[in-house]
Amino acid sequence: YNMNPNSFISEFKKISGFTPCNFLKKTRLNRGRQLLENTDIPVAVIARQCGYNSHASFAFYFKKEYGLSPLKMRNNAQSKYMLEISERLNQ
Repeated sequence: YNMNPNSFISEFKKISGFTPCNFLKKTRLNRGRQLLENTDIPVAVIARQCGYNSHASFAFYFKKEYGLSPLKMRNNAQSKYMLEISERLNQ
């Protein structure tokens, strides 16, 4: 296809509801959230794996998107997991 950048952005937004840049940001943050909730990989490593140059920029955009810091998100996920295990053991 021969498409100029503005046409691509317009078509991408029509299909996905996001600009390519916002889609990429959300995809990277979602991957970070998954890693925080399901692994014990350090936050700084997750930040790099998700394409952020610093832990601080990852934490800033993560909190902006989810309303929680990366560590708070991880702690909430771990607490929820422990509660589920406790409930299963008490059945």
